[in-house]
Amino acid sequence: MVDLDYSRAFSCPKCGEIGNIYLVKVAGNKIIIKQRCPTHGGRAFKIPLKDKDKYI
Repeated sequence: MVDLDYSRAFSCPKCGEIGNIYLVKVAGNKIIIKQRCPTHGGRAFKIPLKDKDKYI
């Protein structure tokens, strides 16, 4: 089994800074995570619930 490095998964794609995660919720079969970079604004991740152990 390969252990993937997800330590930078929640970093800003433009500047690489790790921002604040301000919302984590389950909606249907997805986990929604919202994050805010202090420089570039916010973005959201939608992770399928069946794959949550691979990402979180």
